[in-house]
Amino acid sequence: MMEFMRAASTAPIAFTYASGTNSPVLVMGIHPGTNLLVATSGNWLGHYVPAAYRSHPFCTAKNQNGSNLLSFFSDSEFVLNHIPPGTKAKPFFSGADLSEELQATWKFLQNVEAGRLITERFCASFAEL
Repeated sequence: MMEFMRAASTAPIAFTYASGTNSPVLVMGIHPGTNLLVATSGNWLGHYVPAAYRSHPFCTAKNQNGSNLLSFFSDSEFVLNHIPPGTKAKPFFSGADLSEELQATWKFLQNVEAGRLITERFCASFAEL
């Protein structure tokens, strides 16, 4: 819910309805192919950057048991098969454990997921009213 409020200070929020569920979406433009919050250079223009963009290329996904998993978009330009010398790229693992940076990302995403569940309950209550 905290992200919902912060995002609303950047752009309007609309609600979509699909599969019997209402979901909030940040309105980033009204014309196809136009994004008012991203410059042609690719830089973010809004004063609040949504969590989905801050955590990219990482996200959560559910396994067959419904448990959250730390996942990533393997086709992202930020995911490399090796670390080129002289870059700021960092490995995902430190030995058998997640790297410190990835542990922080996982904790961030767990907090985002908790907020998403609160927003989901809000939307369900909103739909009932």
